[in-house]
Amino acid sequence: MARTALTAALRRAHAICALAEQTGEPLDAVEERFQAARVRRRDFLAGLGAAVLCGAAPGCAADKPRVAAQTGGGGIRPVVIVG
Repeated sequence: MARTALTAALRRAHAICALAEQTGEPLDAVEERFQAARVRRRDFLAGLGAAVLCGAAPGCAADKPRVAAQTGGGGIRPVVIVG
């Protein structure tokens, strides 16, 4: 099937109708949920750019990785915790 604006609109309308039928909710409520859950490309790229800039900025990055000790029978081995 071709990927055009018309087919995308038809697929979206079908998904909204199917979900409204399954849940018993009115179409308006289901359509509002779809609008709220939609992530626009512009918003996604803006968030991605902000995350990249924050990671590249020296003030945002962690100075040293956090290290925890793990005792697993062979003594203490360092484990780096990311995030």
